[in-house]
Amino acid sequence: IEADLLTAKIREKVLKDVAVTDQELKDRFFRENRKVDLSFVVIDGQSLKKTAAVTDEEAREYLKKNASDFMVPPKIKAFYAFAGYESMASRAKFTEDEIKSYYEANKKRFETQASIKARHILLRPDPNAADKEKAKAETREKITSILAKVKAGGKFADLAKAHSQDPGSARQGGDLGWFQQGVMIKAFEDAAFVLNKGDVSGVIETEFGFHIIKVEDKKEGGAMPLKDVGPSIKQALAGDKAKTLAREALMALDAKVSQAKTPEEMKKAASSDKALKPSFTGFFSEDDMSVELARNELLRGAAFSLAQGQASRIVDTEDGAYLVRLIERKDAHVPEFAEVASEVKEIIAEERAVKESETRARALLERAKKGEDLSAIAKAEKLKVEQSGYFSRTEGFMPRTGIFVGDREGFFELAPGDYFPEVVSHNGRHFIFRLSGVKEADEAFFEPRKDEIKARLLAEKQDQALGSWLKGLREKTKITINEKAL
Repeated sequence: IEADLLTAKIREKVLKDVAVTDQELKDRFFRENRKVDLSFVVIDGQSLKKTAAVTDEEAREYLKKNASDFMVPPKIKAFYAFAGYESMASRAKFTEDEIKSYYEANKKRFETQASIKARHILLRPDPNAADKEKAKAETREKITSILAKVKAGGKFADLAKAHSQDPGSARQGGDLGWFQQGVMIKAFEDAAFVLNKGDVSGVIETEFGFHIIKVEDKKEGGAMPLKDVGPSIKQALAGDKAKTLAREALMALDAKVSQAKTPEEMKKAASSDKALKPSFTGFFSEDDMSVELARNELLRGAAFSLAQGQASRIVDTEDGAYLVRLIERKDAHVPEFAEVASEVKEIIAEERAVKESETRARALLERAKKGEDLSAIAKAEKLKVEQSGYFSRTEGFMPRTGIFVGDREGFFELAPGDYFPEVVSHNGRHFIFRLSGVKEADEAFFEPRKDEIKARLLAEKQDQALGSWLKGLREKTKITINEKAL
């Protein structure tokens, strides 16, 4: 808190004189809302790509210099088998002694808390009463009279519906259902849990008001008998044994697969155990998410760490266990020239075409700047003069070109007939621009937008002022390095 307050005070002190004038607001409004229409000619590098001839020698040299760009990642081909815990659990067998031992070792898991099924009637003193004690006494007197009716044989549920002020249970005759200790407030529980089945309490006071409680049924807590928890114990034991059985089945399979000389023999060996699911992969890389072994991090790490012909350790996952055996590996390598020759030539041709088209665009721009008519130049070069249509800075992108204009202030500062001073390159296309029309902002829209512009401009000026102040501090700072400490 101290640091936050100190920072706020420093910021306030640095920025106290930063303000925005009405003239600055108007200037910003007109600058942001000035619309321009640009004529343009575009030279597309793709159009020159077909004519860019590339020799094998040039392509080989390019591949040599840029080998890392064409590196083929390591790939492997593998056999793997899956042993699902669910299917293995069905094989699990256990004796009565194992069931008993599990029960004795995990008795706390089978303990239940005492619980009761109860109804209640609640009356609340008027919270708005001027005399709180009087309201409380009157409420106690009223619930005492209801208790008398209960003890006289009145039906508890009917009396609860007629009088209880508990909105959650009154309509159900005060029924609270089954609940254990720790659910209700202490004073209520202390009174309820000492009652026997069928008993009705006296008047119980809690922070909510006055209660009458009737216990309709009761279950004592303690350890559940073995006969009741037997099925859940068998399920737990089966789950534990399933992991061991899965590992044993996979190790037995590995002993058979290790003797196999071909994938067909591996498949035949794996088919001897119907609970196992064997699979073969083609060559795949670590980022090939279509292959199961690549999608799972543990399996991927195990598979790609193997040497050819080697089997992995058993890999445990949430659903089952896996065994992986590497059939063949292709290490990372630069491909032979013949494999990538067309790709390399395509890249070189594209780079040349883009460079040549940019050079051509610059030459045409220089001719236009010297006075040649853009339309005549375009016609002679078999190009087309197009119009962007009117747009402003706030629109972000220039229509028909997709060029971002937020960082190109020069587009909006041109005079009619002026050329943008440089060729603009975008996605392999090169543009020559000339301002053909301007629409100045309508001042009638200034007032409605004034506050929004002011908030934005003030924030910008504050950021600039704070940046300048910090820059000044840095320039005055003397830094010494303690070489001994290093």
